Parts: sequence; structure tokens; C-alpha cells
Amino acid sequence: MGHPPGAVWLPATGYAPLADEVEHVAAWHGAPPSALAAVLRGAPPARPAQLAAIAWVFDAGASRLLLVRHRTFGWSCPGGHVEDGEHPADAAARELAEECGLVLAPDHRRPITVTCAAAPADADGPGHDHWLLGFRFTASPDADLVPERDPVAWHRRDALPHPFPDDLEPLLERLADR
Repeated sequence: MGHPPGAVWLPATGYAPLADEVEHVAAWHGAPPSALAAVLRGAPPARPAQLAAIAWVFDAGASRLLLVRHRTFGWSCPGGHVEDGEHPADAAARELAEECGLVLAPDHRRPITVTCAAAPADADGPGHDHWLLGFRFTASPDADLVPERDPVAWHRRDALPHPFPDDLEPLLERLADR
């Protein structure tokens, strides 16, 4: 975990063009996409906030999902902080490569999910919100995985492993409708 020195604290310059795309995300959890869109346009967040990105990695039939067994969050999508000047889609791809060894481009540079999750204060910084933008990737379950630190595995969408973050099931349900 931790907060890299270049992590994007919101509001941040350069992210306003992303606001229009964020407003149209239909799969969200924790706070509506319009709240993040306002912050991306320069409105002050309700409390300190950082921008993060996750990779929703599905097989070609979208029946399986690649997850990382994070020591704090449980089984979750690969992801992490967006670094200063980095597009969140690029951050999701970078984190996917770092955590799983898969070098892929997202299917689209438009986010498919928005989550607002509270992060507690720790030795690296104050309590704050993490605004996570999720991007869709497609990969073969036969691809070689090279975990950075935590276990990585494919799971059927209808048989998720426990524990997992509160947003995983409801977001998957909303994504199934798209």
C-alpha cells in the first residue's frame, strides 16, 4: 500500500477533460460519478482525496475475472494510485503489469466503473478518499501470470473467492448489464 510521492491528490490540474467521461459511468459504488466529475473540474473534495485506477480483466467470454489477493483488501482487481500527469487508463495498465505481469492495453480509455472508498490514516498520510476509476481489459486465462508479491488467479464471476471488497459484487452485477 502506501502513497507514492507522485500520487495524484484531488483536485489536480489536467484531469478536467476526463470529467465528461466519468459522468457517464453507470456502474458506481460509494458516491455517484457526478461527485468525482465535479472534483475533476476543480471543485474541492469533501475530504482529502486521491485518484486511483483498477483493471477489470475478463476472459473473452467475460465469464472469468482476474483478481489479486491483496493482504488488506482481499481478492480485488489489480490497481493502485494514479501518478502525477498519468492518464488513469495508463495507470490501470501499469498496475496490471506490475501486479500480474500482464502487459495489456485497456479495451477502451473510457472508465467503466467509479468507486469512492475511504482510506484510513496511516504512517504514509492522513485519512482520505480513494476515487477509483475502473478500466476493462481482455486477456486469456492461459496467459502467463507473474505475480509481483500477492497471489493472482482467475475466478468465475459466479464463484468469487472470499474475502473481497464491498464494491466487487455490485459492480460486477452492473457490468453484466452492459
